[in-house]
Amino acid sequence: MYKSGALKYKVTAVADHAFRNNKKLTRVTIGQNVKSIGSKVFYRNTRLKKVIIGKNVKSIGSHAFYKEGNLKNVTVYSKTLKRVGKNAFKGIHKKAYIDVPDRKAKAYKKLLKKAAPPKGVSIQ
Repeated sequence: MYKSGALKYKVTAVADHAFRNNKKLTRVTIGQNVKSIGSKVFYRNTRLKKVIIGKNVKSIGSHAFYKEGNLKNVTVYSKTLKRVGKNAFKGIHKKAYIDVPDRKAKAYKKLLKKAAPPKGVSIQ
């Protein structure tokens, strides 16, 4: 929740290109109110190493984490993920680890294949 003066805002989506080419981010936590992550949101953030995806995320846009060569750890808490865009994880670290909920492991492995993670990436 973001508070500005007397107003409060509940963030429910991360817009396309929101953090594109950001060279300072190293860790990102997508909160529990966020339902969608747009396209090319973290595109070419060269220092990003760890991402935590909240429990209510239903979609991840295409190229969302594209060319994140240092991204080694992705934790997905969402059990409602329905769509992962093309090449969403293409170009992440070759030995990256994507941790998904145990009950959704089989379905998410299939869903994440079109996200094009490198061959050495472990999805558990």
